[in-house]
Amino acid sequence: MHVSIDRIKSNPEDFKVCVECGYINWYENDRCIMCGSRQFRRVHNKDIVALEQVYLDGSTEIDV
Repeated sequence: MHVSIDRIKSNPEDFKVCVECGYINWYENDRCIMCGSRQFRRVHNKDIVALEQVYLDGSTEIDV
């Protein structure tokens, strides 16, 4: 599933962050799509800021 960074910013409750690798996942995922971990935490503003820094090239969507 592809989502925009703006969607993550406007609806952070729809997402969760993997404790193991830090990847942002869709809230319905049982396992992280990057590393397979089952441990998550809620999305914080610092996660969104970091995501924007990674995508300084203008990309606006990520897989979740």
